[in-house]
Amino acid sequence: MDSRTNPSLKKTLRDPRVWALCGMFFLIAGVSLNDVMIYSPDSARYLVWANALSRFEGFVDHTDADPVRYIVHAPLYSVLLAPVAFFAPGNLIAAKAFTVFLGVFLLIMFFHWLSKRVSPGVAFLGGLVLALNPLVILYSTQILSEIPFAIVLVGLVLMLNRFDTGAKQHPSQVAFLLVLLVAAMFVREIGITMVLATVIFLAARRNLRLVIWTLVVPLLFYAAWFVRNEIIVAGVELPPLRNSEVFTTHYFTSQQSSLVSEFFARMQTSLPVYLKSIGSLMFIPQYGTVPYGVVITTDPPYSLIDPLASVLVFLVASLSL
Repeated sequence: MDSRTNPSLKKTLRDPRVWALCGMFFLIAGVSLNDVMIYSPDSARYLVWANALSRFEGFVDHTDADPVRYIVHAPLYSVLLAPVAFFAPGNLIAAKAFTVFLGVFLLIMFFHWLSKRVSPGVAFLGGLVLALNPLVILYSTQILSEIPFAIVLVGLVLMLNRFDTGAKQHPSQVAFLLVLLVAAMFVREIGITMVLATVIFLAARRNLRLVIWTLVVPLLFYAAWFVRNEIIVAGVELPPLRNSEVFTTHYFTSQQSSLVSEFFARMQTSLPVYLKSIGSLMFIPQYGTVPYGVVITTDPPYSLIDPLASVLVFLVASLSL
């Protein structure tokens, strides 16, 4: 493809449309900044760990009577926040502003990805949908890891497009792919699914060498963290909730039941809720049926969109085909 149908990132950055999107998003997110944490204790934990890292104390929580080193969430977001905490320790607005800048970066990457497939005008409209999405604005103005995870996701899609051409890949591209996969797991635990999806993608193209790399390297990093967190630290601190026990704990069945029965019980309970709510995800924060405290359900725009969500989802789905 030539540069008109496959623009470089440098050309994307020179496009005024992408900066119009970023400016609009930055203005909306900027006026939304406040000192409210809508999802606690997750946001507070990220900030506490970032403060400890900025003081070169490692992953530790000093807010309890005894220091706690067990990490219940994926750790990378706190590492990203650490430089901000170094200059503004414990400052909610500074940490939120950093996440807003990550949201701007997400818009640039998303526009760049779209511009490789559609015209710049259509890419602008697609970027507008993302920039004005209530959840994107909400998560970009909170101390949460959803926006960094979305950046890794888009970056991985862009990188895998390079591996889909059949051309021989430079070692630096392979290294960057591995960095993205490791980052996916350490920004959010669900990132392991991105590793598995990448393995399937490369296996379908019979690239056995890369399949091995994309399996072994991320798993080695995960194993090292597992030893630190689940064996060494948890073995000493004995935390009441351990990530490694989430999959084996019986929440819906008796202890004598099999794990298969437990998983089926979880699916029977959760799946109807997700299927009912997922259609509203594009239009209303937190599915509409379970709004955050900052969302007023009696607000006129909310009241207007809420009854239309079940219809709009089919319209959006049909247009995306």
